[in-house]
Amino acid sequence: MQHHALAASGPRELKRPRPLPAPLRAAIGLMVMGKPDDIDSRPLGFVEAAREAGMKAPVLRRYLDRPDVRSYLLAERRAWRATICAGNEGALLRIREKSANPMAVVASVKTLEDMQLAENGGRSGQPGDANAHPGITINVVGSSSAPVTIEGSLAQRPVLQGRDEPLIFAPAPSPPRPKPRSEDGEYPIFVDPTKG
Repeated sequence: MQHHALAASGPRELKRPRPLPAPLRAAIGLMVMGKPDDIDSRPLGFVEAAREAGMKAPVLRRYLDRPDVRSYLLAERRAWRATICAGNEGALLRIREKSANPMAVVASVKTLEDMQLAENGGRSGQPGDANAHPGITINVVGSSSAPVTIEGSLAQRPVLQGRDEPLIFAPAPSPPRPKPRSEDGEYPIFVDPTKG
């Protein structure tokens, strides 16, 4: 006896996906990276990329509806971003070494250190990193070997020079709300439930 459900099912061997046509790959490359001989790497528009690759724009548009083509497009974009970002460290180094703007130098140093932290999973690789805690760390180096304790709280109120009492910081008062007006301009609006 033959099972119709098993006989009706498709073939069990996996078929390899068909490769994307070369003109389609070329059009996607032109839309992502631009022409190979363009030193500015300006990406081409949709219609122009299709024309350069020898395709018609509606055909390219229909191809982009397919999931495998969109996956290829996203993969090309990821590869292009990786290519562009490959020189970021060098650009940051040039800013750090040659910039006359001290803010740009500090920003490039911070960005380079952040990149290093991200690559190392949040660990700087510096000595004492295992003991790092958020906040302020004060290392007091002295001639005695006895530990030094710093008393006090960061929440203490500041005292101005020449004044004995601490400053008190209070939030600014909110502006007064305008009083509501009735239709005839009278203040305030009262609704009398006995009047209809």
